[in-house]
Amino acid sequence: MRDPADTQSNPYDVLGLAVTATQKEINDALAPFLKDPAKKPRMREAMEARKRLTDPVERLAVDFFQYDVAGNTEEETLVRAGRRSELSDRWERARANRVGADPRIDHNLAVLTWWWAVAEESRVKPQDSKRVDDLWLRAIPNLTFVGYLPGYWEASQARLKGLGSALAQGDDITAGARRRVLDEAAVRMGTFATAAQEKRDQPLVQRWAAIRTHFDVERTSTEDLAQLIREGFFKDLRPCGPLLATMFNGREFVYSRLGGGEVPRERVAKLLGFFSPVGRAQHLVDEQRHDEALAALDALPKEAREKPDSQALYAAIHGARGKALAGHEESLEEGIQAFGKAAAHARKAPDDAKKRLVQSAKDLAAAWINKADYESAIRLLEPLWDGLADLSVRDLLVVAYCDRGSIRVIQGRDTKDPQILLDGVRDIETSVEYDRNYKKGWEYLDVAKRMLAEELAKTGYVDLSIQVVNAALSGGKTEAKKLLEQMRGSTPAKRGVLVTLSDKTATGGISYSTPPLCTCCAEANPDEKRTLSGERREGQMKHTLSVNIPYCKECNRHANREGSRFGWGCATFIGLAVFFFAWLQARIDPTIWEFGAKPIILSWSFWVVHVLAAICVAARMAQLLVPVPRLSSKHALEGTAAWISSFYTGSMTLGFRNAAVGVAFAIANKGTTSEVKAT
Repeated sequence: MRDPADTQSNPYDVLGLAVTATQKEINDALAPFLKDPAKKPRMREAMEARKRLTDPVERLAVDFFQYDVAGNTEEETLVRAGRRSELSDRWERARANRVGADPRIDHNLAVLTWWWAVAEESRVKPQDSKRVDDLWLRAIPNLTFVGYLPGYWEASQARLKGLGSALAQGDDITAGARRRVLDEAAVRMGTFATAAQEKRDQPLVQRWAAIRTHFDVERTSTEDLAQLIREGFFKDLRPCGPLLATMFNGREFVYSRLGGGEVPRERVAKLLGFFSPVGRAQHLVDEQRHDEALAALDALPKEAREKPDSQALYAAIHGARGKALAGHEESLEEGIQAFGKAAAHARKAPDDAKKRLVQSAKDLAAAWINKADYESAIRLLEPLWDGLADLSVRDLLVVAYCDRGSIRVIQGRDTKDPQILLDGVRDIETSVEYDRNYKKGWEYLDVAKRMLAEELAKTGYVDLSIQVVNAALSGGKTEAKKLLEQMRGSTPAKRGVLVTLSDKTATGGISYSTPPLCTCCAEANPDEKRTLSGERREGQMKHTLSVNIPYCKECNRHANREGSRFGWGCATFIGLAVFFFAWLQARIDPTIWEFGAKPIILSWSFWVVHVLAAICVAARMAQLLVPVPRLSSKHALEGTAAWISSFYTGSMTLGFRNAAVGVAFAIANKGTTSEVKAT
């Protein structure tokens, strides 16, 4: 007899037959469909129904979900009325008071609890979900128990044989029918889970993940235990899963028997896990059903969730989800967050769980680094390092930071953007902070700081450039973030720098190195030099200093033209002075040149006019004879590009109008530079 909640198409209803139909009646059931034109459109459905009822396995599966209440009028009435609570009490009392086996009661209870749970699920409200969950936790073990109950299948096959079915009682038919019944139950629960996903109701999705987990664990564990029983290992156990064992208060007994040494440990390891609090989740993790495993773990008491084994499973679940999500650009952020959760759980888990998580994250990060996706690799590895402090994670993190910083430094140099350079220096500094012995990082950092200091000086941020130089000289941090803030709050200005070199061991001059930059325009690899000269007196002693500085051809010609212009101007002035004096001498009374002969004003006016005229003409002639083109803004200010400010024994101070050159000079003499300051 069918339950009122069983509204799906039934082969018996399609053919118009009763459950007690004989094989001959089933074979003859197609005749009306052939004779009646009104029934012909349903011919295909009728043929499918006949095929199912002719197959013993299919017919047993169809009959399984119907009550066996034939001849009991009171029970038939209760079924038709849907009074399941009364039926449940009636059959529970019968099972408790029975003497010997009665598969009919067990089967009816299984069918009742199954359709009761299905009926309530279709109209469940959030506040009633706990009550319906309890129904499912009754239906699942009852259904599985009867599925592995030999007495039920023997009685069912005997009934079919009496109805004319050509079958022999055997394990193949029983196994096939059992599998068909449990598969159909799984499909029914799958429809509820799919509906929850379509509604995007996350609590409902998690609830159904937990219910399906119970079903899968119950089915798998019952089958494994039944196999051990068939092999003769246990004679006083019946096939059951964790839920059924709990229902009959025999869970501890089953668990103790499984661990009692009667069966090799490797054969019962999974079963022991099923009957343990965490075992069901482990089974789902092994099958990569992570959402269901997570729901199973969340359903455990807080004390059980905090245990190392549970934390290891949490780490495995979040790690696997993170790896799957991080493989797609649209879900990258979720994947990285999942790895962060996994790291938090792995801290409390055994070392094996930590190693598995670390290896999974390293494989993913290494692939990103190979693709130059350093940002994703760093975001993935940082929470792992903070949570687990694994050295192999740190090594990958160091490589990612250093490589990203190097690329940023090159980009900043090519685009002449000091902000990008600052970001690159900060990355490389971070890499050596993680690993103070990272040689490559220190080498890159020296180059990056030099580039940054020069670029800041070129763009007019001289004070910031000096800060970077001093950090490079002292080995301190550049504090890139702070420099960025200062840069936004300052205005670029073209200023020079003074660089002081000192060597306390020197007894005379001091050795120095010049960077391969033009002292005037900072162009690379200049091919000419100029000499700076300076002198000072110390008592009766005269001290001199000469410093060779590089110049490019253009700037050297510019400097030479200025010298030539000055020489031509002086020569012109002298020539004009002689000419004017001779010309005036011949035409003016000689006594005018005598200061006492005429009024003093008149005498001086002649001299002043003479000198001014000579200067003006000489300057204009020098400009015409030696034209000097105006240099671009990258060159030093007009005049000397470098000079000797002061020098003493073991020290000297040089001034540079081009701050970038002065900064490069200071870094080139890192061992002896004692001070750098702006002019």
